[in-house]
Amino acid sequence: MSLISKLQANTEFIDFTDELVDIISTKMNLDKKTLWDCVSEKSLEELKKSVRKPKKKRAKTAYTMFSKDNEITNKLRAIAGGKVSIGEMSRLKSELWKTLSEKDKEEYEQMAKNENEANPVVNDKTEKKKKNKTPYNMFLGDKELRESISNEIKTTDMKKVNKEMVKKWKSLSDKDMKKYIDLAEKENKKVKENEVVKENEVVEENEVVEENEVVKENEVVKENEVVKDEKKVKKKLRAEKKSPAKKKSPAKK
Repeated sequence: MSLISKLQANTEFIDFTDELVDIISTKMNLDKKTLWDCVSEKSLEELKKSVRKPKKKRAKTAYTMFSKDNEITNKLRAIAGGKVSIGEMSRLKSELWKTLSEKDKEEYEQMAKNENEANPVVNDKTEKKKKNKTPYNMFLGDKELRESISNEIKTTDMKKVNKEMVKKWKSLSDKDMKKYIDLAEKENKKVKENEVVKENEVVEENEVVEENEVVKENEVVKENEVVKDEKKVKKKLRAEKKSPAKKKSPAKK
């Protein structure tokens, strides 16, 4: 199996390679992008997108337990005045859940906790936090400065350019240093904001998944009920065929 195939087989391999390249870049004062190009023609993001992610088994939540509560289902059905479609029932449950107080939700939170303790969900993969960018990282990534130094020493040799970059870094004034300090702070702030957005998206996605799972479970129940009704009808028809109605004898004159 080639290196690219191994990387595309698992995102953990990609993260490990990225971390390794980052360490070499920092220790050897080499440009990370140039090093990464030696590993793969695709960028880190493109490689991760090419990996087929396995379906994750999710832990039960308070909303899941609430949605499965038959008393809630019967109560909503009674309020609606009889039969309610699966989609409509899911909508009613979602709206009712949003109106519950924290105290009312505690019961379902405890139920979810008990269920998860009895049937724990094990996730082998642990999320790795991205390292904060340093002013030195931003300095090494300054393409304009790197190109300027390359033109100045009249060579594109990466080692020679990096050697001059290190010299330049050591001689930076406080004013020039502040530029890279600000860039690092801006980049780290952007990463944190993206992480918050991602966490919110995951929460919203889980809520949608939970609602969809409830809809599917209701569809299965409904399908089973239809099958039972069909079996009853067929059984009744077979019984009627086996015992046809007796013909009435003509009345005596």
